[in-house]
Amino acid sequence: MPVVIKVKKSETALSKPTASDIAVGEVALNAKDQRIFVRDANGDIITVGEAGGIRHESSAVTFTVTVATKDATHRYNGSGSSSGYKIDGSFSPTLILAPGNTYKFDQADSSNSTHPLLFYYESAKTTAYSTGVTTSGTPGSSGAYTQIVVSDATPLVLHYQCSSHSLMGNQIVTNTRNYTGVDTDDISEGSSNLYFTNARADARITNALKDEDNMASNSATHVASQQSVKAYVDAQVATKDNSDEITEGSTNLYFTNARADARITNALLDEDNMASDSATKVPSQQSVKAYVDASAGSSLTVQEEGSSLSTAATTLNFVGSGVTASGTGATKTITVSGGGGSSTGNTTDITQSSHGLAAKDAIRHNGSSWVKAQADDNSTLALGIVTAVADSNNFTVAQAGRFTISSHGLTVGQWYYLSSSSAGGLTATEPAISQPIVYVESASVIFVYPYRPTNLLLDGSSGVTPGDNTVTSAKIVDGTIVTADLADDAVTSAKIADDAITSALIADDAVVQAAIADDAVNEARLQVSNSPTNGYFLSAQSGNTGGLTWAAVGGAYSDWTILTTTPTTLAAKGQYVCNDTTARTHTLPSGSAGDSITICNAGSATVTLGRTSSQKINSAAEDGSLPQGNSVQLVYVDGTIGWFEI
Repeated sequence: MPVVIKVKKSETALSKPTASDIAVGEVALNAKDQRIFVRDANGDIITVGEAGGIRHESSAVTFTVTVATKDATHRYNGSGSSSGYKIDGSFSPTLILAPGNTYKFDQADSSNSTHPLLFYYESAKTTAYSTGVTTSGTPGSSGAYTQIVVSDATPLVLHYQCSSHSLMGNQIVTNTRNYTGVDTDDISEGSSNLYFTNARADARITNALKDEDNMASNSATHVASQQSVKAYVDAQVATKDNSDEITEGSTNLYFTNARADARITNALLDEDNMASDSATKVPSQQSVKAYVDASAGSSLTVQEEGSSLSTAATTLNFVGSGVTASGTGATKTITVSGGGGSSTGNTTDITQSSHGLAAKDAIRHNGSSWVKAQADDNSTLALGIVTAVADSNNFTVAQAGRFTISSHGLTVGQWYYLSSSSAGGLTATEPAISQPIVYVESASVIFVYPYRPTNLLLDGSSGVTPGDNTVTSAKIVDGTIVTADLADDAVTSAKIADDAITSALIADDAVVQAAIADDAVNEARLQVSNSPTNGYFLSAQSGNTGGLTWAAVGGAYSDWTILTTTPTTLAAKGQYVCNDTTARTHTLPSGSAGDSITICNAGSATVTLGRTSSQKINSAAEDGSLPQGNSVQLVYVDGTIGWFEI
């Protein structure tokens, strides 16, 4: 039977038929635009052609974009994404766009979701093109589109592709003369403007070379080869290879001894007193000798505290601690500890071959030589502290007083005693027998005491006063101090060191209520593990430590909380009033045995009690419901019952 092809028409500019306008195989004409459309076997509306070429349009020309699985009609079928764009029903055709027109790619169809259409110089999307391009909305949603205004400056070829997936689209051709994005790899070589190659360049260089050893051509248009340059230069200078064969010029003169001697004589200055003090002349040997002899010929006067000694000297040796020198003129001042320095006390300078001692060593004399002392018995106690070492054979020892000792490395403000474990060493822990005692005043000053003040009898004698911390509990025989020996109020809390009296030092029942004065134990003297807040009370710490801690006063329930519009996770011990006009779900907490919650519904909507995790309500794995005007108290029992309604 013959097939009837129906033709439908429209006279509305830029109008396209829809699926409801024509059936499969039918043709539609737009008499206004002179465009022909057909509906293909897939049900898509295809633009077949346009009479009279591409015209300028005052309104945007719209392409309907959909996304479908590629087939053999897609240019990039089998490459990139498995999905491709359809433009007015055709799989990614090459689009010919006219300069001066605006083209809208309508992506309202839901198949465009996650497939934004943009323009690029290359199909691989290396460089995006955005001039004259605008986007609106989200692809797959109503009103979404990408629009491009084509001008004479638009590149000749662009590619429309999905910004999120590869090779879904194809190319557009604008027929402009803008070759942006096009390089020589895309253009065939012509007959005049040839491409560069190394072979072509090498041929031109060879053509320009002239290889003549004698430069006979004297060419102004060719370049001499390296070989010919070398041969020509060698031939010109071969007969003149030393200065004897070259005439002396007026500037670069030949060297002669006479010329050199004249320059040396001109540079010399012969002044015995160096009066010129020249920075550009050299003194003669004679003037140097005369000046040095005149300067060093006088003797050196030695003074002790300003008084001259009887003989002159040329060399002085200074031995001792804290030696310093000063003075910028002919008179020099040497300051030695004990002679105008900061040290005060008894010191002795000792000479002993290879003594092996160092500053800060505690030493004694064993009858034949000085050695390091050690606090083990009375026969080895120290007689002093080394405060300075001049060399391997000379040192200074301090017996008592205040002394300067550089970089001693001791702790400032600390007392030190003779060590019982390290010969010559000092220790901050006092042994039973120890001399001398050292106190550190600063990083460079120490005090040396010649004995340890032990076994002092405090019988009230005038002038006998122990130093701070010299009488310790370890030095008092048990039972020697009794309450009868202490005057009333003689021992106050201010005279007892922190933590000096522990529970182990107090006899059982020794402290009774009558022994504690009123207000003697106040908040400042009461040791508590944390800081209090108003309304807290003292509670025993856990673990039977005997300590106290501040704690909040606990109650069975928290204050009432009013719930209105926000879903809330309820808390154990909480009391809640729901006052909401909208049905709301409030979530029970993760319960522990004995936890309780009270909740009342004073609103106009139903309250849902949501469960946490797998915990049940009244043994059922279901959320609870609390109608308007009802109240409930829930107690968590166990994993089987969960929250139980009372």
